[in-house]
Amino acid sequence: MGSQGTAAAAAEAEAAGGGVVKAAYFDPTKPPTQTKRMIYRIYVACILLLEVKLVCKQRSRYEEYLESNSLLIHRLWMYDTMWPFILVHLLIDAFMLFHLNAIHPKWGVTKHPHLKEPVLRISEENSILIRHCLKMLIRFPPIGAPLVGAKIGYFHAFTCAQALSMSLSPTVFGTLLAVRSMRGLLIMCLCNVLFMVGLAVSLPFSHIVQTPFSPTWAARACWHHVVIGAPLAGLMPLITHVAQKNYPAVKAMVCATVWRVLSGVVALVLGGKKPSASSAPSAPSAPSAT
Repeated sequence: MGSQGTAAAAAEAEAAGGGVVKAAYFDPTKPPTQTKRMIYRIYVACILLLEVKLVCKQRSRYEEYLESNSLLIHRLWMYDTMWPFILVHLLIDAFMLFHLNAIHPKWGVTKHPHLKEPVLRISEENSILIRHCLKMLIRFPPIGAPLVGAKIGYFHAFTCAQALSMSLSPTVFGTLLAVRSMRGLLIMCLCNVLFMVGLAVSLPFSHIVQTPFSPTWAARACWHHVVIGAPLAGLMPLITHVAQKNYPAVKAMVCATVWRVLSGVVALVLGGKKPSASSAPSAPSAPSAT
């Protein structure tokens, strides 16, 4: 009886497009479509290239400072080549692409006893969450700085804007493509909050700010991380998820807000009357139930 129920649930999930089937495997799902796999590959390549460029830019920015403080660089070959930094990022991205069936058609999947099509060994949502948590971990300066050759205990600092750009981009990407469950959203929220709070706690101990003019900047940056960065990064997964589920309503609200702002600017600049509300663009209404 139990096996018949499991087979029925599997068949129902397959007919519905491959929803989550809880059987002998942990959260197996159908592999992503070919389009999604291509999106994952392009995203991973672009982010890796961007991270390498940012590290090179930061390195050139502090080149003169590092030359006068050569003891900060513990391993010069790691600093010059950056291959340990690149290798760690490649391993994390390869882990995600492998389990998303995005490297080879036979990799990252297994056979399910009640489904004709192969299923993922690790669900799409869990693969994205694992990558997100690992990426946030190695972007934490006390952990990431030694990967580019810095001496243990010597690391840099991030402004609130830089930290938000590093956390919000993978958050929005992961939420739009894979993270759907409340468990996954809360894990991503917690990871982002811990990242921002960790930056605030470690910032006063970073070597770059140990200069006569930096204590005021360090205190202000810590305050920004906790008061602005942590709430915004923590709520972004939920905000993105709600916006995605209510796309027509959000689109209508954005159109109305943009129209009001533009009409206000026109009235302010030209000194004329605001355009009437009847001429404002509106989003297409959802079809009514019959």
